[in-house]
Amino acid sequence: MTIRNGKAEVSCYCSLESTYEIRYKNDAEYEDHFRFMFRQSVKRRLRSESPVLAELSGGVDSSAIVCVADDIFARGDIETPRVDTISFLDTRQPAPGQLPYISLIEARRGRGGHHVDIAQHGDDFFSAGAGELLTAPGCSKRHEGTRGQIFEHIEKYGYRVVLSGIGGDEFLGAQPDPWSQLADLIVVPRPVKLLTQLRSWSDTTKRHWAKLLCETLARLLSASLFTALTGRPNVEPWIATQFATRHRVRIKKMGPQSTCGFWRPSRQQYGRAVVSMSRRFALSGSRALGAEEKRYPFLDQQLLEFLASIPASQLARPNQSRSLLRRALRDIVPCEVLSRNKSADASPSLRVSFQANWSELEKLFAAPLSASMGYLDKARILTGLTEARNGGIEEVANVAKAVFLELWLQGLNQHGIIFSGSNGTVARNASGHSDPEPEPLNQGSSL
Repeated sequence: MTIRNGKAEVSCYCSLESTYEIRYKNDAEYEDHFRFMFRQSVKRRLRSESPVLAELSGGVDSSAIVCVADDIFARGDIETPRVDTISFLDTRQPAPGQLPYISLIEARRGRGGHHVDIAQHGDDFFSAGAGELLTAPGCSKRHEGTRGQIFEHIEKYGYRVVLSGIGGDEFLGAQPDPWSQLADLIVVPRPVKLLTQLRSWSDTTKRHWAKLLCETLARLLSASLFTALTGRPNVEPWIATQFATRHRVRIKKMGPQSTCGFWRPSRQQYGRAVVSMSRRFALSGSRALGAEEKRYPFLDQQLLEFLASIPASQLARPNQSRSLLRRALRDIVPCEVLSRNKSADASPSLRVSFQANWSELEKLFAAPLSASMGYLDKARILTGLTEARNGGIEEVANVAKAVFLELWLQGLNQHGIIFSGSNGTVARNASGHSDPEPEPLNQGSSL
């Protein structure tokens, strides 16, 4: 956006080239090119007169950033005095969690990093009571203990740059989805290779190849047909049925449905991931604790352009997520980390948080606004909370989102932005006064 003489002009900063494609003869050439682009991306984000702090979770993405930064540093081709790491642990967890992988990277570096134990500061996800005015669900200010400890490290050691691994999951094939690769072979078409890939993906996904083919054809035709045929993506049972139907939640969970200017299905999928990431940043508040700048090596413009121009089969394969990253960095990142099937997961800490704050959660959902407004089903969300506490739900983060929604709504209610009436919840207008004939929101209307 450019503002000049009181007038604002909005223009496109950058866009992915819809016709540009890179095709090499073998995997090694793709690996060399990726290694060069990723090294360049990390190097750009190491420009700082002060030491750089890198987040290290023990997952593949954060470990790749740290190891590549060390490789750049070892060659003397770096513009920062030092690269340190910071890791977030939860000693309340019964299992070792990410610590063995974090220790492995630290041992390779020859020095330890900063460790922040969120258990020392109570619950780092949600806490007792509501009433805090939040900009959006989940944007809580309650993590002051943990954030304060991070700020102390930043101030003490003079960090002004923090590296984050956000973007690795979205753009490097962390969750292989066969449909876009199979759809490419239908659109091109390449029937022999399509049959081979159908068999490979069938073995991986444990679904018959004919069913995979039907699902791919349905998704090519329309998102509605795909959801009707497969029943995917799943809608959490505690989301009110009427609300989910009216707002087509199942389709919206598939992400943006535009072609983003591409004709090849795999590139359409990649363009949608870029759109989703831009929306994610637009809707999230600033996480800066002081004067530090957050930088994201996986979101480098030229790196994304390269990843969008190569075959999708290079990024993810039937038996290997993040295939290109794992192959390209096998001599830089420890094999124990690269061979991980699953990266850092917040579910254990979330489950502990449910157990530690159970009495407060029961009070919070005794008369939930999210249910009275038609977003959630009260009985089912209480069941979901109980199962999350007892380990009966694998995706605990989805239940946590319902908690964040309720905290947000109660904060709006207590600050007079919305209020509960006898006939449902009524929104206030911009002047702070209730409308003459307010529309009840108890049927799942959108705020």
